[in-house]
Amino acid sequence: MVLKESAVQSITEGIDHIATLPVFNWDNMLASIPMVELYDALRKKYGKSPLLHTAEKLKEHVKKGDVVVITTGFIVSTMDVIESDGPVGAATLARALSIGLGATPVMIVEESHVESMKPICMAAGLKTYPVEKVKDTPHRIAVTGFPKDVSKAKVRAEEIMRTLNPSALISVECSDHNSKGVYHSAKGIDTSSYQAKFPTLYELAYQSNTFTVGIGDFGNEIGMANLSDAISRLLPSHASCKCGCGGGIVGTTKTHASIIANISNWGAYSLEAAIAVLFRNSEIMHDASTEARVLEETARVGYVDPVIGFVEPSADGASVEITTHLVQLLRSMVRLPESEAFREAFS
Repeated sequence: MVLKESAVQSITEGIDHIATLPVFNWDNMLASIPMVELYDALRKKYGKSPLLHTAEKLKEHVKKGDVVVITTGFIVSTMDVIESDGPVGAATLARALSIGLGATPVMIVEESHVESMKPICMAAGLKTYPVEKVKDTPHRIAVTGFPKDVSKAKVRAEEIMRTLNPSALISVECSDHNSKGVYHSAKGIDTSSYQAKFPTLYELAYQSNTFTVGIGDFGNEIGMANLSDAISRLLPSHASCKCGCGGGIVGTTKTHASIIANISNWGAYSLEAAIAVLFRNSEIMHDASTEARVLEETARVGYVDPVIGFVEPSADGASVEITTHLVQLLRSMVRLPESEAFREAFS
């Protein structure tokens, strides 16, 4: 089915608006994050929807069988556990990349959380295998670890790039360091000792021109450096922190593409939807039952919703009921081209 460019643009712009709905994430609401303005800054940078830009670049860079590394896992320092925003979107996005691009996803989390991440990936429908066997079967994923120690991270980053030779890297809600090398929570607290040092991997990949993507929701995540000018203009409070380092909370790790959303999981879901539109395949976008299953698995393994402070099937204050409705809405957007009336309107 041939879909006119104007139709693709209209659908992805609708998806943009869904991703940036300024609701449920209380941290963002309290900080008065100007989500639409920040998203528009990315739109101007890429000359189109950041989602469509990223989906097109992934289609260009990733061939069938290629490894795509997905990193996730923002550690809540007060509990020393991963928050649920990030892992859910990372797992469902891995599924989408497997179906849509035929990619081989490799999930990387902080070393002590590898085993807890595996059932989350399986809840998304992907069978977990060791890294050395992951290319042998369809709809599979490998889950491996990354260190907190900076010197070990440099060695591990070089090993990953050398042995996996990924075509792309995608960060979903990964903590980034500021200009002083300090990692911060949204509240400006130094969490450096808790976080996997993923910036080391993304800096190496960026320098080697391996396509990199950063998905975040506040400004302290990998990829948000592409918004540093807009953040400094629209959110001057981000320039300060509570640890006294003087570097503020905004990350400095650049990526080739960035997506900002009200909740990082939503950014990953919306990228799934954009890929589904690009490939004219609505099955690339996961459904409500998958969403519920993955969220429930994050609660079962003990991941926490940092906004409400409980281990529940929710992320950044958005309950399973809310996110299943959001996923259904995204699937409806993706399926618009299946409507004869829609096709006639854009013919």
